[in-house]
Amino acid sequence: MIANKNLNELKTDYDVFQYVKAHLLNQNERSLDPWSLQCQYRSQKEDGKVLMCAVGCLIDEDLYSEKIENLSASNQDVMRAISGSIINWKVNDDMLNELQHIHDEYEHDEWGLKLDYFESYFNEDNEYIQAG
Repeated sequence: MIANKNLNELKTDYDVFQYVKAHLLNQNERSLDPWSLQCQYRSQKEDGKVLMCAVGCLIDEDLYSEKIENLSASNQDVMRAISGSIINWKVNDDMLNELQHIHDEYEHDEWGLKLDYFESYFNEDNEYIQAG
């Protein structure tokens, strides 16, 4: 299962997509700030469980900083954290923005359908082709 892969084993857009998909469907709940209820790259529940959004799961713990919260996936600080975490992948910010949108704008019980549809936007070279 790809979710068990180390981030540095991910090389293609499709690898990253499969990793995020497995993460979101396994976690099955949004990563939210407990006070504002805004989506967060990382959040911690009262029981101590750490949740991560579609982009947050791509950031190594050593490269994560609370300073990136509330920044878009295409922000250069977020991009730097991701590219430092997944050194074999050329970061695709369009794809990350779309994955972030799925996490932030849809309920977790809709993610499976949205991610299955999202999967149709990959070409034969496992590259994400922006929808539309």
